Amino acid sequence: MSANGFKIVYKGGEGEIVEKKSRFIAYVKPVDTEEEAAAFIEEIKKKNWDARHNCAAAVIGKNNEFTRCNDDGEPAGTAGKPMLEVLLGEGVHNVAVVVTRYFGGILLGIGISLIIVFFVGKKMLAKEMEAEAKSLEQK
Repeated sequence: MSANGFKIVYKGGEGEIVEKKSRFIAYVKPVDTEEEAAAFIEEIKKKNWDARHNCAAAVIGKNNEFTRCNDDGEPAGTAGKPMLEVLLGEGVHNVAVVVTRYFGGILLGIGISLIIVFFVGKKMLAKEMEAEAKSLEQK
């Protein structure tokens, strides 16, 4: 679960939940550079071109030298920033996360949207980190 003394995600993945008919898909990928993070985010946006939002966050470097987040049309500070806070709070480095939202016709409000983004991102991140830690322990 760590390399060079800090937490990293060894392998990417995705997870999904549905809340009030809106579908949220979280994508996680290890990245080492700003360019890799940008390429991953763009790849997910192209894959989900018909989604309402593709919110993103990335943390790169041992001391978080590069951090970025994007709300992608959600109300300012309600999606990208909470995702970034999850990454920083978990102490994970060199990772990019995108949460895609397919709108289900029901406005969720800022509070529920923030909770869902936080939940999906944190759950997905924890799942991937746990799976990789178990995998490494078995080697």
